[in-house]
Amino acid sequence: MGKENTVVSPQVVTKQPVRSLRADSCLTVAMAEEVPVEHTLDVVVNGRRALQLVCTATSLRELVVGRLYSEGIIAAVGDIESLRFDESLSTVRVSLRQAVPLTAKAMEVVPTAVTGTRVFVETPEQESDSRKVTPIPWKAEDIFSLARVFSSDSPMHRTTCGVHSCYLAQGAEVLCRCEDLGRHNAFDKAVGYGLLHGIDLKRCTVFSSGRLPIDMLKKAVRAGIPLVVSKSVTTDRAVRLARESDLTLICSAWPDSLRVYHDPRDADWFEERPRSICA
Repeated sequence: MGKENTVVSPQVVTKQPVRSLRADSCLTVAMAEEVPVEHTLDVVVNGRRALQLVCTATSLRELVVGRLYSEGIIAAVGDIESLRFDESLSTVRVSLRQAVPLTAKAMEVVPTAVTGTRVFVETPEQESDSRKVTPIPWKAEDIFSLARVFSSDSPMHRTTCGVHSCYLAQGAEVLCRCEDLGRHNAFDKAVGYGLLHGIDLKRCTVFSSGRLPIDMLKKAVRAGIPLVVSKSVTTDRAVRLARESDLTLICSAWPDSLRVYHDPRDADWFEERPRSICA
């Protein structure tokens, strides 16, 4: 990228203390707790408002780069000439080296994320359903290892229980950990981190805390990520896309168990008989 400013601000707040009243069948107790703060970020691309993201105000540079990449607006970090945030971090202005056809949408779209993200423009239809990723080998013990790290919880979720987490990994090595109100945002932060640090996403695993519907897998396919894991569940359309795209899809991943929904390298996963997966 060209000129850019550093996304650091002492005014950024990610958690807010509030008073609450906890009640059970016998008594009520007044208590203080922390809740996540919703941050609104307008993304302006080549002078045109493209997105409004409701997010957690951390790793915003990674979020913007990852979102532009996973939605097919850019093909590489080098497509971005500059990326500038205002002082309040409420607007980011992105200049691309080449013009991208952005047309106004007929209506604002709220995806399956519940954070209120709005999309104001669209690019020419992305044929992500017809793309394929390059499968990579994986080991069950690596997934279990990542799940153990994941189960240790992340700092913000530990105090608020109100955010999603997403890890970018290679094998059992965690390369980055991202948190956000929305699972889509957390995913994009992980992708953006990889792009900004020159990591080959085609050799990476993404481990998410949230469910994996088809729009999450489309992000992975566009980014070329071959292995997607979640401790939650998936959907029928996501499984179908994984099979069409040669993407390895693993869900319900815990430190001692997992479910494989597709592995293009090993059809034996779906044999009726039990099999050993440990070395």
